[in-house]
Amino acid sequence: MKNKKALIILLSSLLIVTVFVFEYMLPDEQTAASYFVKMNSEGKAIKKNQFKGYAYKEKVFDSKGHDQNHFPF
Repeated sequence: MKNKKALIILLSSLLIVTVFVFEYMLPDEQTAASYFVKMNSEGKAIKKNQFKGYAYKEKVFDSKGHDQNHFPF
């Protein structure tokens, strides 16, 4: 019983440390890049398997305002 509690405490601590590292220690640039899109069209309705949505072909900009149209949209 005592070993079980120690294992649970150890695993919980490891989980908390892991979450802390990924949430607060890594800069945003290393986890994901931010891009901005200005919607100029209504988009084309699409349905693939169980997904229903719209496809857009718009310009994409990074946080510094540079054009990032090298993505295959």
